[in-house]
Amino acid sequence: MQTIRKVITCGLVGVFTVLLTVQSAAGGVYDDVAAWWHFDYDANSDGKAQVGEIKDQRVWDGTARHASSVSGPLGSPQWTADEANPSGGVRYGGKSMLFNPTISGTACWPATFKVNGFGAPGSVTLVMRLRWDGLAVGSETWTQIYFNGFDWANSGGWVFGLLNGVPYHYTRKGNLTGLGTALTVGQWYDLAVVLTDNGVTDTVTCYLWPDGGSPANVTKSGDVVPSNAGSYTQFGCEFQYGALTDTANARRAFKGAINHTAVWNRALSEGEVYEALRATHPATFRIGLNNAILNDLRAEYETMDEYAVNAPWHTMRRALTTARRTVTIKVPMTALQAQMDQVVHVDTTTGGSLTLIVNSTTNEVKATGADKQISWFIPAEQFVTGTNSVTLRYDGASWIGIDCVEIGGTWQVGVADNNYAEFEAESLAPDDFYITNPNLKALERAVVIGGEKDINLLFPLSAELAGNYAFTYTTRLINQGGGDAAHMLQVLVNDTVVQSLPGQPNGTTVTVRIDPEYLQAGQNKLTLRYNDAATGWILFDYHRLEVRERIGGTLIRLY
Repeated sequence: MQTIRKVITCGLVGVFTVLLTVQSAAGGVYDDVAAWWHFDYDANSDGKAQVGEIKDQRVWDGTARHASSVSGPLGSPQWTADEANPSGGVRYGGKSMLFNPTISGTACWPATFKVNGFGAPGSVTLVMRLRWDGLAVGSETWTQIYFNGFDWANSGGWVFGLLNGVPYHYTRKGNLTGLGTALTVGQWYDLAVVLTDNGVTDTVTCYLWPDGGSPANVTKSGDVVPSNAGSYTQFGCEFQYGALTDTANARRAFKGAINHTAVWNRALSEGEVYEALRATHPATFRIGLNNAILNDLRAEYETMDEYAVNAPWHTMRRALTTARRTVTIKVPMTALQAQMDQVVHVDTTTGGSLTLIVNSTTNEVKATGADKQISWFIPAEQFVTGTNSVTLRYDGASWIGIDCVEIGGTWQVGVADNNYAEFEAESLAPDDFYITNPNLKALERAVVIGGEKDINLLFPLSAELAGNYAFTYTTRLINQGGGDAAHMLQVLVNDTVVQSLPGQPNGTTVTVRIDPEYLQAGQNKLTLRYNDAATGWILFDYHRLEVRERIGGTLIRLY
C-alpha cells in the first residue's frame, strides 16, 4: 500500500529525536545473557557496594553470579550517581559503581569485587558502560578492568583493560593492543568486546560509543581466545588487597565508574552488539528478560503497586496475585509521543488473563495464548503529555507471573519543520544510522545518485511486534535537485523492496505500509534508496515509524 499526501498533517516541532525514551530494560538480545550486573542496589543507603548488594540481575532472589567478596580502602567499591547513556540506551537505576583506589607514592590500594564460580571460556561477549578517570598511578601505563577466569598457570581466561587509555585484550596465549582509540578521561562510553574462538585465527572486536559521539569498532586477529577459563570473575584489579601495596599489579588498578556489565557465552553479531549497547532502543520501554524465569524481577510482596520508569528492576513486581492484583507503570511521554499509537505487550510465565488500564481507559480483558503472550494496540487518544499510568490488573483466583513487559513500537528522528539542519551532509556521515543515536549529525540528510544513494535506519523489534503488527514509515521530501524536479525513491526493509515510489514534488509527505512479512525479531534495516537514472538528490525532513493494527498469524519466536 502506498499513500502520498500533499497536505502535511503532523507539523510538530521542537523535538530533535522523538523516541519513547522511558525504557528501562533490555531488548531480546539479553534474554540469553550469562551474567548481568546493573550496579544499582544500595540496600542500606550507606554508599558502599557490599557483597549482598552486587547482584546478578538475572536471578535476583536466587543463586546466580552475585558478588562473593569485596575489598578496597573503604572496604569495597562505592555507589555513585550515573551520569550518561552514550548510545541512547537505558540508565540502570540511577547508580553506578565507583572504583576509587587510594594512592601513596607508587603504592596503591585498589577497590575490587569478585564473583566465584563464573568464568567464560571460548567465544564470549562483554558489554559495559564505563567512565575512565585516568591512571591510578602515573608511572604505570596499564589499567586492569575485568578479569574473566584469568588463569596464568593453565593459560586460561583473559583480561580486558587499557594501555595508555587504549582498549587491550590480554591472555597468556597472546595479546591484542590498539583495539580502538584512547578513551578520554572523565568521559562515559558504551563498550563491547566480542571474542570469537576460531581455533587458531581468533578475532577480537572492540566497539566504542563515546558520550556525544558515534560508534566505531576495531577487529584484530590471532591465537588469543583460550578454550578454558578459571572459575571466577573479578573487577577492578587482578588481586584483592588489604592495604597499600607497592607492586605492578596493584598500580594497574581501575580508577573510574561502571554503570552496568553483561557477559554472554557466545560471540554476538554486530547487530546484536548495537542492540545490547542501546538496550533497549528508546522507542520501547521494556523490563524483564524473556526467559520464562520470574526472578530477574522481584517478589511481589517486596515491591510497591507502582513502578517508576528508569527505577531499578528490583522495584518491579514479578507476579500479580489475589493479594496484590495490580502493578502500575508510570510512563512519561512528550507531546509528540502522546500523539502516537503504541503497543503494550506482556509475556507471562503461567498463562491466564489480564486487564489493561491506560490512564482513565479500561481496555479489554485478554487471555494468554499457548505462547503465554498478551498484547494490546493502544491508540494515541488514550495517552497524555506528561506521566501516563499503564496498569495491569489480575482478576483471577490464583496468580499470574510476569516474564517481561514492553510498551512501544513508534519512533521518530528529526524535527518535522521543513528543514534538514539537524542532519549531516551525506558525504560526511555513514550510510548506517542507529535510531537511538542521540547525535543526529551521524545521520545523512539526503540520498544522491552514485555512491551516496542509500540511507539505512537500523532499529530492533521484539518478536511480538515484528511478527504480529503492521507499521507505517513516514517522511517528508523537502529539497530535490539535478536533472528533474522530482526523483524516484525506493523503500526497502531488510534488503527487500517494499515500495518503489514515483517522483513527487517537494513538500510531499510519503507514507509506506510495512507488513510483518518484511520484519524480523531483533535488528531491522529500513533503507531509503535514490532510484532515479537522472542526476540529482532527495533531502528529508524527518523519519518516523509508527505501529499500526495487529495482523496476527503464525509466529516463530526468536528471542
